[in-house]
Amino acid sequence: MIDSKEPVPTQTIARAVDILTILNDGVYGITDISKRCGLNKATIHRLLKSLEMTGLVMRDPESRQYCLGPLLVRFASDSLNTHQNLCICAHQEMQHLWELSGETVSLLIQTGICGMYLEEYVSPQSIRYTGGKGTLRPLYTGSGGKAILSQLTDDKLKIMLDNFTFEPKGRNTILDKETL
Repeated sequence: MIDSKEPVPTQTIARAVDILTILNDGVYGITDISKRCGLNKATIHRLLKSLEMTGLVMRDPESRQYCLGPLLVRFASDSLNTHQNLCICAHQEMQHLWELSGETVSLLIQTGICGMYLEEYVSPQSIRYTGGKGTLRPLYTGSGGKAILSQLTDDKLKIMLDNFTFEPKGRNTILDKETL
């Protein structure tokens, strides 16, 4: 799995990553994992036990098969963490917009019928708007949500509009489908 030409920090970490990669393909027993990794069963068993203790792997006591554990699911489902690359890529442009405008600049993603603030450069002005990293807001509010809605196909937009429960979030909140 790991390219042997590349330097590896420690053999144990590289082997654990190999196991996690294999388990990402499905659920396996020690023998299957051992064959795929090219390591003996005792080594695989020891590594699996360590991974299980951390929550990275879990074992079905009945089938004795292993699968990815709840900690990996928690990592993968954390939108702020899983979109860090997007935030890094957007950093320069966001910084530039912030410097030019002196206003708050936010990066949002769609999550269901809401927008989630992934990153935010807060305005230095005394009167300013801030959403707050990790905050969810209905997509029908704010310019970021409307920008996301503007990129949806007509079919997807109709589904979104049918699922909004319009509630005022500020004095200028649009509260009907037609106007939105």
